[in-house]
Amino acid sequence: MKDQLDYYAKRAALGLMSRREFVGRAMVLGVSAAVAGSMFGQAVQAAEPRKGGTLKMGLVGGESTNSLDPAAAASQVPYHNLEPVRRNHRQRERVRRDRLSSR
Repeated sequence: MKDQLDYYAKRAALGLMSRREFVGRAMVLGVSAAVAGSMFGQAVQAAEPRKGGTLKMGLVGGESTNSLDPAAAASQVPYHNLEPVRRNHRQRERVRRDRLSSR
């Protein structure tokens, strides 16, 4: 049973198995739904992050005429909303570089 669960966890980490499929197969092996969900979360969380994608954010403030073009911006709201995102990204990049250099 342990070997089968490890196999399913590896498939889930590679994106070859959905959460629903993973939990269903684990329950057939006698694992409770709560434990199977936790195992799925650990397997997927351990997977390498992928570059790319789209970040969608709901922001407060600003006008409908705002732009990220500094020459056309009606206010500083877009820049103030995006600064924490940039700061977080820079911090994660530093941590990633430190981890790679310590190997």
